[in-house]
Amino acid sequence: SKRDNQLQNSHTVNFNVEHKIDSLTRIELVSNLTQRNERRDEETTTNFFTPDGTLMNRTQVNNQSEASGLEGNINLKLVRNFKKRNRKFIAEYQYGYSDNERENIMLSSIEFMGFDSITDQRRDIQNKTIGHRAILDYTEPLTRQLKVNVQYKADYFIGDQSNLAFNSLDGVYDDFAPIFSNDFSTERLENRGGASLIYTTRKQTINIGSRFRNVQITNTNNLDNSQFLQSEDDLLPFLEYTYKFSNAHRFRFNYSTNSAQPSLNQLQPVRDNTNPNNIQIGNPDLIPNYTHTINGFYNKWNAIEQSYIWASFFGTLTNNAFSNSITYLPDGTTISQAINVDGVYFGGIYMGGGIPVFNKFLRIDPNANITYFNRNQEIIDFSNPNNPQDPQMNRTENTSYTGGVNFSVRNDTIEVSIGMDYTYSVPNSSLSIGANQPFTTQTYKAEVFFELPWRMFIDSDVRYIVNTGRAAGFDVRPFIWNAKINKRFTKTGNLIASVAAYDILNQNIGINRQILNNVIVDYRTQIIARYFMVGLTYRFNNNKTREDEGRSRWF
Repeated sequence: SKRDNQLQNSHTVNFNVEHKIDSLTRIELVSNLTQRNERRDEETTTNFFTPDGTLMNRTQVNNQSEASGLEGNINLKLVRNFKKRNRKFIAEYQYGYSDNERENIMLSSIEFMGFDSITDQRRDIQNKTIGHRAILDYTEPLTRQLKVNVQYKADYFIGDQSNLAFNSLDGVYDDFAPIFSNDFSTERLENRGGASLIYTTRKQTINIGSRFRNVQITNTNNLDNSQFLQSEDDLLPFLEYTYKFSNAHRFRFNYSTNSAQPSLNQLQPVRDNTNPNNIQIGNPDLIPNYTHTINGFYNKWNAIEQSYIWASFFGTLTNNAFSNSITYLPDGTTISQAINVDGVYFGGIYMGGGIPVFNKFLRIDPNANITYFNRNQEIIDFSNPNNPQDPQMNRTENTSYTGGVNFSVRNDTIEVSIGMDYTYSVPNSSLSIGANQPFTTQTYKAEVFFELPWRMFIDSDVRYIVNTGRAAGFDVRPFIWNAKINKRFTKTGNLIASVAAYDILNQNIGINRQILNNVIVDYRTQIIARYFMVGLTYRFNNNKTREDEGRSRWF
């Protein structure tokens, strides 16, 4: 079981300005500054049982923390057009800053076959980063249909990450725990250059090219002055293709590649005991991953008939993907270490449409999708001295099938819609038969919006969600009802007063299932339940508001 209470607040200031130097040149400045504060109290209790149901192990972990932070960004862009058609130059500079501090008090207890172990620690956590980015982009037309684009990008990033643990002695946290502490500085320099050819006709656009990237990263352990050096050269080809049958009918296809370096948390060989049931250690031998991504989109819209159809697909394949090697100890504890694996992929197909019938009085909107997610591949080691086994590769896959339809009726004063969605999920774990249990989610929904006399209108919706196939206590069926009433004032109706009630029956709850690393986890999240809001909106224009302007969209 897990209880997690969080209180967060933030204040953000945005400043944007755009200045047109002349008819061909403009400069833009976009900036923001955010200050955050957070308090969190998290308590987790975990029980481990033997196959015959005997309690073997119990852990209780309580984490209390307070955090504050300051973040800011500046983006300065110069755009220069030329008298020659399609010739353009862009120069851009970006600056990012963040400084976050957190104090965490962790109290954990482990009961194992009559043996008790208690850990009482304070963690002082600080993360500070400064980043600079410069981008130069130039496009030169070669012919009326062909142009070349060249781009150069330079990134320079420096960061400090400190996580210092202190054990409690007689209530005073002054016993430094180096095995659970780290203090790293990171310096990252990336240079990337690329070029592409862009061919454009009335119906087609093709953009094909490649980028070359060099990344140099130096991670310094400030506790022992050791270093992790990362250096990588990548060739990243890409292709973008668009075919426009008409202004309301087109197809688009993209192919791209990307490579990412392992994070400092994955590299650093420092034990993390914030969850004593899952000890994580680093792996300095990790190498960067390499990802291929494809996606396509098709849509067709008929303005006269007010009908449409659309479909899309996507897929990724990652080699040297970041995964985990997990060792399960006899007491239920796991030790996880990041590793590289090949052949991690996921993809999906989505489609839908809209069909008006009965002289457009009724509208039918069907949709369907299939998503296949090979979530990952992990190495599993069941450490049992009485029955030793070799580590095994575990592949966790999830396939979900979703179909739905929505019916809506609308005239000048009323709109009514009803619909449903059904999702059937099929997980598969090569090592855990218990994880291979399908589960479903059904959602039935309805919404009504209608105009009343005296320039008033009502908007209300209901949702009934049916969860099946999960653990006991998670197959809940919440019924959620929202309602809102609005009244317009002034001659143009630009002043709108509203009263809204959310989750009138007080049943709002979130249910989610995750199957990963040979483990099934059902989450039950208590979302903001029943509450009421009063609003007053004024629109600064002289035009009369539309009948449905200001209404809410609940789903």
